[in-house]
This record gives sequence, C-alpha cells and structure tokens, in this order.
Amino acid sequence: MTHANAQCGNSGNPFSAPARRDVLRLMGIGAAVGAVGFSVGQGGLGAGAAVASSGRKLYVRADAGTGPGQDGSSPEKAFNTLQAASNVTEPGDTVLIMNGTYTDDGTPGNQGTLIITRSGTAGQPITYTAFPHHAPVITVTRNSWTGIRITSASYITIENLTLSGLSAGLKYEDAYELRLKATPTYNANGIAIQPAAGNAGGAGSHHITVRNNVVHHWPGGGIAATKADYLTVHGNIVHSNAWYSIFANSGISTLVPFNFDSSTGYKHIFTNNLVYNNQSFIPWRQYGKISDGNGIIVDSTLGTGAGGTRYKGRTLVANNIVLNNGGSGIHAYKANGVDIINNTGYLNSVSPALDYGNIGAWVSEDCNVLNNISYVRAGKSTNSTYKNTNVLYDYNIYYNGTAPAVTGPNDLITDPLLVSPALNPYEADFRLQEGSPAIASGTKNLAPKDDFTGKTRPPGLTLDRGAYKYRNPHKGY
Repeated sequence: MTHANAQCGNSGNPFSAPARRDVLRLMGIGAAVGAVGFSVGQGGLGAGAAVASSGRKLYVRADAGTGPGQDGSSPEKAFNTLQAASNVTEPGDTVLIMNGTYTDDGTPGNQGTLIITRSGTAGQPITYTAFPHHAPVITVTRNSWTGIRITSASYITIENLTLSGLSAGLKYEDAYELRLKATPTYNANGIAIQPAAGNAGGAGSHHITVRNNVVHHWPGGGIAATKADYLTVHGNIVHSNAWYSIFANSGISTLVPFNFDSSTGYKHIFTNNLVYNNQSFIPWRQYGKISDGNGIIVDSTLGTGAGGTRYKGRTLVANNIVLNNGGSGIHAYKANGVDIINNTGYLNSVSPALDYGNIGAWVSEDCNVLNNISYVRAGKSTNSTYKNTNVLYDYNIYYNGTAPAVTGPNDLITDPLLVSPALNPYEADFRLQEGSPAIASGTKNLAPKDDFTGKTRPPGLTLDRGAYKYRNPHKGY
C-alpha cells in the first residue's frame, strides 16, 4: 500500500506556498519564519550567523532557455537549472530561484538536483533563496539521492525554499522488499550536508545556515548533517520524512560534527522549527530493527570509536515544536554539550517498535534539559537517565506518559494546559492557557530571549516554560 500519515493536513495541498503561510499563521510562527536573529541568555548566534551578501544576483527560472545569452544575470537571461547557477557562484552571490519545479537530470544514482561545492567566505556567504513572492519547489526523480547536497562547501545559506520528496507516492511493500539494498528511490534526503568523500572522510562543511524552508516527504532524512560545524537550522517546517530509508534517518539530525576551531560556545543551533510526522517504517540495515525517525537528534559528538574526535562546541536546541514523530521529539544520543531549552513536545514516540522518551538525553554528558513542556504519548517513556553523566533535567513539565526516569527539583508532573493541542498542525494551538502551570515558573538560565513566534520573553528571574511565551489577554503582552 501507499503509506499516508493520517494526521497529515487539510483537504487542499498542505505543501503549497499559500498553505505554508496558513500553517505559519495558524501556528503563530509568521514572525519567526522570516526572523534572522536568535539570541539566548549567553549570547547570540555568534560566528554561525549569516552575514548580508553584497555580490551578484544570479537568477534561475525553470522555463528559461538554454542559449548562449542565458548567463543568469537577469530574470530574462536566467539559468534554467539550479546547478548551472551554482557552478558559477562566487563569494557574496545570491541565487534567486523563480517559480517552477526543479529536479535532477535523471541520471541513475546522481547525487542531487542541486550539488553545492563552491564556498562563500566569512564576510560573503553564498545564498540560495526564492525570488521575492515566488514559491519554487525542489524535488528529485527516483534516480537521485538528494534535493540539495552541500558537499565540502562552507559559508552557505539555504532559505525560503520548498523541498518536496517522493514518499507520498511510494509503497511500504516495495521499500521493505529492498530493505537490504541502498537505492536512491527509498533513501533520498531533502537537504544533506556532508564531506565530499561521504561519511568516510573528506573536508567537512562549516558555517551553514538552513532557515525558513519547508522540507517534506523525503524517504530519508529531512535536513541531515554529517561532519559539519557552525550549523544553524532555524524556522523550518520539517515533516513526513524518514519513512522508507534503511539508514535510520530523522527529521533534523547532526552526526559526528567536526571542530572547525576550538571554540566552546554554541556552534550547532536548532531553533524555532516545526517538526512533525517523521518516522521510520523500514528496519535500519545495520541492525535489522526499526530505529530513530526522531524529530530532532544530536548524535555522536563524544568522539568515541575509531578515529573519533570529541566535539568542543555546544549545541542549542530551543523554541522548537515537535509532535507525532516516530522516535523521540528531541534527543541527544552519545552527545556532549547539548542544551535542550524551552521546547514543546507533543505525543512523540509513535512507532510501536520504539519507546524513546519525548524530550531528553541518552548516553550523553554535560547536557541541560530545561523549561520544556513534554506532553507524552500514553504508556511511553517520558525521559531517560540511561548512561548519562552530568545531565540536568529541571524546570520541565511532564504529562500523560509513564513516570519520568528522573525529575529535577523544579520539574512538574501536571497538565500544562495548552490551548488546543492536536496532531494536525493546521488545527493545533500549543500556546498556554490562562492559569497554565508553565507561566512564569521556568528558569532564566540558558533560556532564549525570544519565543517560537519571535516575541521577546519578558525580563525577570522566571520565564514561561515551553516554546511559547504566555500572552496575557488582560495586559496585552
């Protein structure tokens, strides 16, 4: 059968640009998607933040011609493929992508519709974005591994794009039959960031920003980074990915990051994302069992194993809304230096094969799990202490699952009183009701200054828990 997640959306096309704007409006995140800055108590994005470009504008139009005059210098002279534009980019350039559907050339086993190998610089990143008021869609044929692949390139920004995979038209039975064979049809990723030599080696990418995109229905991962540093993933909608892959993918993931420098501040930043319906239905080829299908995972930063190097930077996971994912909503696994702050998780661990906690850390060190609202699926685990060292859980609210494995002195086990929680993001409202125990009961320590919508959290010793700050209808803030 063709797999369709029953909680997917409305009667129209839930992935079109107008529908995307409707989701942002209904979820209250319009201000966040479009916001560039993000600040936390210890500082801002730092070296990971994008810098405004002042280079050329290169235009891409799906129906453009291919004559010698098509040099990308204007909408009339636009390139007709993303790759043609990427192949001539220089630091500071902006690639403006116009309406249309863009796909790969169909060559068997090709690496992607857009393969980025040319780098920007610290002051002049290369940006790939939608032309103003346009809604281009990037997809693939069944022969391609990736929508956008960043291969050993650095100082790159990907923003305001829709990446639409093929999973809605694939069948579980066909994917299961090929569970021991790696094929692009059932394993393609939306955005992949990895070294030129794949996971085995090569130079890692750094200073990559992925923001304000919609990434959906990729049979592999939605946004997946391997051996990267200074990675910012902000304001994206990432859903319905990882269904058919044999590689245990997730919605958003980072695996074995490398150290571009010796900084110990925030270098991996995952903020203000809406992540839902990502799930693994096919066994992970390595172990023959279902694994992962998480919303957001920070994976293997400890440097254990042959040739591993411990990651020196910290990772911030804040202000995300994660719901109805097959594995965890958010978790750190074999990771160090991860701060999971002010997120809202709702009914994750969907997979009957898995019992991951809703939000937490496993086999990890030096992590903080603070100010989160964790509305747990009934009968599933709430959090974990498994092989953790110096992992602090505190100021969280847990509700509906099994008893937490650990509670901090300021954790609460109670109904968070969300306005209207639901599995369908078109119907859900995860803001706080008046009288919610999450209001003004969190800690300011490590907390983001803004919330999921980009609204400033009020100053003071206590803040609201969860991704949303409470708006007092009587006082107007």
